[in-house]
Formats: sequence, structure tokens, C-alpha cells
Amino acid sequence: MRALAIVLVCACSYPDPRSSPLDGSSDVIAVDAPTDASPDAPILPTATPLVDFNAKTGVIVDGNNKVATWRDQSGGNRDATTTGSTIVTTTVPFNGASRTVLRFDGMSALTASPHVPPAGTLFIVYGAGTTTNNRALGWASFSTGADGLDIETGNPMQFIARKAGTSGDIVSTSPVTALELDVMSWGPAGSTLERHRPGMAVERRTRTGFTSIADGGFPLRIGGSGSPVTVRFTGDIASLRVYSEQLPANQRDGLASVILATP
Repeated sequence: MRALAIVLVCACSYPDPRSSPLDGSSDVIAVDAPTDASPDAPILPTATPLVDFNAKTGVIVDGNNKVATWRDQSGGNRDATTTGSTIVTTTVPFNGASRTVLRFDGMSALTASPHVPPAGTLFIVYGAGTTTNNRALGWASFSTGADGLDIETGNPMQFIARKAGTSGDIVSTSPVTALELDVMSWGPAGSTLERHRPGMAVERRTRTGFTSIADGGFPLRIGGSGSPVTVRFTGDIASLRVYSEQLPANQRDGLASVILATP
């Protein structure tokens, strides 16, 4: 017995997905082309940081269990120190994980030897406990504001960059509250600010024409303004890294992605 092959031919007409409009007039569904599920590795800086502080490592406490020294992890041995400290360590949630932070109460600040570089890039993970005259970091005079760099967390947040009274300041639209990662740079590309806040789009601001910061004569102060030392910080700092060059945007974003993902 011979097998009988039956072929059914449908005369139905279907729209060609290559030419059908996607305006609702056809049943064709637009499907994105397959993509690699593994994102490209972040582009990271090759330069050595001027200073590199992380609250997870290198914190030395005094007899009262207060932070006396924050060890610099850059290899340059530029530790930040204080006496009569009221700074403590604790943990707070950030980006889905727990971060160790140094908690400042507005009474103490840490000082490290480096002065502000003419061009540079700064990464800081921090959160503020008040929005009035709250300087998280300072290489400038709070009184004159002529030279140097400060970070004001208040309402709104400000990246203060000065040279002989010329301003490269960048003013954000809101204060710093819960932990966030802020990236600031200054140099040939102007001054830049990138605020990375979990669950929000990155805020990016640039001020062109301001190409360098002048040394106001102050060492790095963490938890306060360069001068006077009475202008201090209430809030938390989880990490601080500074480079003595203005990193390109792809390296800033690459390192930011690693910092955000590393508890």
C-alpha cells in the first residue's frame, strides 16, 4: 500500500512584518533583536588615587571607641586623623545592601595632609543629617570662599569650586539626605557633578570655562570646611576617593558603577 501524502495549502494572506506599519493597523508585534545578556565591563581609572578611604577598612578607634584615624588605602599613607573624636562607625542601608559608615555629629572632623589638586575627580558616598551650613568635605575657606573646594549638602546641595574668587560652583536642585554617591570633577573639561541616587536617574551638571581649582592653603578636611574648623558636618560618610586628574566621563561612570554595586 502506498502512503498518501496530503499537503494542505492555505491561501490566507498575512502581512509582511518587514513592511507592515506598527501603528496599530496590523497584528505584527515589534520584537527587539537579541542582545548579549552580559553588559560590557566598566571602564575603570588606571591612575592611582591621591587618597582612598573606605569605612569598611582602616578605621582605628581610641579608648572611647571613637574614630581617631581613618587609614588611606591608596598606598600613599595619607591617613586622616583627629583628636577628641566624637565620630563613630555604624551601618546604614544603601542600594539594597548594608554599608559601613563613619557617623559625624557636627563636633569632630578628620584631617589628611594633601591639599586640593588643580585638576581632579572626587567620589564620595555620603548622607546628611541636616540641611543648614553642612560641609561634608572642605579644602576651602567657608568665610572668604576665594580658593579651594567644599561640598555643601544643604538646601540645595552645592559643589563649591573656586580659583582667586572665580567660581566654578555647581548648584543642584535638592539637598543630600539619605546615602548617595556623588562624583565631582574639575579640570580642562570644566567642573562637573554627577549625583547617583538609587532608584533615580543620574543628575548630571557641567559648568564649562572653569578649568582648575586654586589651593586655598588648607589640608583635606573630612567632615567639615577647610576653614574655619567650626563649620562641620552632621551625617554619614561611607567612602571617599580623590584623583589628581580629571577623569573622563566613561571612567567616572565605570568606577561609580563598581562603588554602587560593592557593599
